[in-house]
Amino acid sequence: MTTYNSQKDNLIIREYGRNTQNLINHAKSIEDREKRQKYVEKVVRLIMSMHPYTRNVDDYRLKVWSHVLKMADYELDVDLPANLPDARTKRKPDNIKYPVKSRKLRHYGKNVKSMVEKAKLMTDPEEQKAYIAIIGSFMKMSYKTWNRENVNDEVISEEFYRISNGELSIPKGLNLDSLCVTRKKKSSGSNNNRKSSNRYSNSKNNSNKKNSKSKNSKNRNFSSKNSRNKKR
Repeated sequence: MTTYNSQKDNLIIREYGRNTQNLINHAKSIEDREKRQKYVEKVVRLIMSMHPYTRNVDDYRLKVWSHVLKMADYELDVDLPANLPDARTKRKPDNIKYPVKSRKLRHYGKNVKSMVEKAKLMTDPEEQKAYIAIIGSFMKMSYKTWNRENVNDEVISEEFYRISNGELSIPKGLNLDSLCVTRKKKSSGSNNNRKSSNRYSNSKNNSNKKNSKSKNSKNRNFSSKNSRNKKR
């Protein structure tokens, strides 16, 4: 009964093929260390002969040695080349701890939460109040950006209270439209500049049209005079 490749063991590096994997598996079963060393070196030369165009590549031999160790699951007891770092000590990389993100008020972003945490550590009450005003106005601006609708200051104050876990609150009567107003002023200024530039370009185009018309009329008059003189 034939066995398919899907029923065999998975190949660690598929580019080298199953026969190369079988040779390395056989090297693991050799008990004599000297014979095992010579056998593995032959396998390395065989892999390098499979790709002759890479002979001039720097450190290709070291790369093949690292691939052989990987295909052997780092269980080969052989002497490694001098310039090759012992990959057996780096078999498994360290696990990366990803930050745990909460689903609460995610549309404000992580920066708002870090700013709130920084505001908790402030000791000067006036500085803390000014910083809270900046955070609240930024929250209102971002709310309008993503929701496309107006929002009351009371809603922003409640959500700020939730983000700070009840430790901070926005003072009552504080205007949170400071950043939004400055943004509108900047946009209106840019629109005025665009209008003035458009007016200048239109006036320039009109003057060019007038000059072209006057030149055409002069040329016509000159040609008519020349034709009259020729008839005479």
